Amino acid sequence: MGIFLNPGNIGFEQIVSEDTYVDKTGIIGYLNQWLNKSTRYVCVSRARRFGKTVAAKTIQAYYDNSCDSRELFAPYEIARVPSFEAHINKYDVIGLDLLSFFLHGEDPKAFIERIKAEVLEEICEKWSDIDGLKDIGLVRALRKVNEKTGAQFVFVIDEWDAVFRYYPKDESLQSEWIHFLRDMFKQANMDKCVALVYMTGILPVKKYSTQSSLNQFFEYTMIQPLELEKYVGFLPSEVDALCEKFDMDRAEAANWYDGYTFPHEHHVYNPCSVAKAMKSHTYSCYWTQTDTFESLLKYINIDLDGIYNDVMHMIGGGRVDVDISAYDKSFTMPQNKSHCFSLLVHIGYLGYDAMASQVFIPNEE
Repeated sequence: MGIFLNPGNIGFEQIVSEDTYVDKTGIIGYLNQWLNKSTRYVCVSRARRFGKTVAAKTIQAYYDNSCDSRELFAPYEIARVPSFEAHINKYDVIGLDLLSFFLHGEDPKAFIERIKAEVLEEICEKWSDIDGLKDIGLVRALRKVNEKTGAQFVFVIDEWDAVFRYYPKDESLQSEWIHFLRDMFKQANMDKCVALVYMTGILPVKKYSTQSSLNQFFEYTMIQPLELEKYVGFLPSEVDALCEKFDMDRAEAANWYDGYTFPHEHHVYNPCSVAKAMKSHTYSCYWTQTDTFESLLKYINIDLDGIYNDVMHMIGGGRVDVDISAYDKSFTMPQNKSHCFSLLVHIGYLGYDAMASQVFIPNEE
C-alpha cells in the first residue's frame, strides 16, 4: 500500500466504525456498471460537508487490489449487488486529495509536478521489474505498465476543484490543472489503462474551451444528481433510524437539516450536521461559513439585481425564480442574480426545485 497508489482500506474501516455511519455503498453498484465504458468518467459535485470524502474513501477501499475488503463491505448494500464479487479489490487505485496539496504552505504552482513525481515514484516501486519507468513520465509509465501487465487503474480524485476555490484568480494555474487532467484522461491511448475515474468536489467540471474541455465526464450535481440522488445526503428513513438510536426528536431533525429536494428524493438532509447533532445530542447550526459565501455576501449587501429583497423573501419562507443555465460553473464573482443564486445552490446554502426552477432556503440551519 502507498500514499497515492493503492492506499488500502483503512480509511473506510475508520468510517464504518463511527456509530453515526449510514450505508451509502450502493453507489459502487452504479460505478461497476460504468467500468470500462464511455460512462467511466464521473464527476460528482456536492455541497460542503455532504460526504464527498467519505464516498471517495469508500470507493478506494472497494477497488484497491492491495487489500481484502470483503469482510468490511459484507454487511452493506453493495455486498448484495450482483457485481460485488466481480470487481472488489481487482484494480490498482490512484487516490488524490487535492486539499492535501494546498494546506501546508507549499508553492501551489508546484503541486502538479509533485503529483506526477510522487505517483510515478510509487508506480516504479510496485513495478520495479519494468525497466525505464522513472524516465518516461507519469502518463507514459501508466501506459507501459498496462502494456506489460494488463493492469488497469481506478482514479479517485477528491476535491478536484480545490484549485478554483483556493486560487479563483489564478487562471494560469487553473488551466494547467485542466490540461493535466486532459492529458491523463483524454488521450486515446490511455483508454486501456483507465477503468474508472471518480472525481468529487463542490463545482462541476470547469470547461475553458472546446479544445481543452473535459467533455467526456458525466456530471452529477446538486442541481442535477440524476440516478445518484439517494447518495447526495441522508434520507428520511436513515435519519429516523439515527434518531431512534440516539433518542433524538425526528421533527426537530427535519426542521434543522432537511429541505434539499430532487425529482425523486424530495427530502434530503445535510449528513454531516445530522451526524454531529446525534453525537452531541443537540440540534444546532454546525455549518461553517465558506470564503465563497463571505465574498457573495457583498453582492447581497449592494443589492445586485435586487438580490437583497429576494433573500429577505426566502428568509420569510418564499421561493425565487432562477435561471440555472446562466451559471458558468466557476467561482468567479457573479455578474447577475441567477449566477449568484446558482453558486449558492452548489455550495449548499440554497435548495433548488428543478421542476419549478426556483431556489429557497432549505432549513433552519
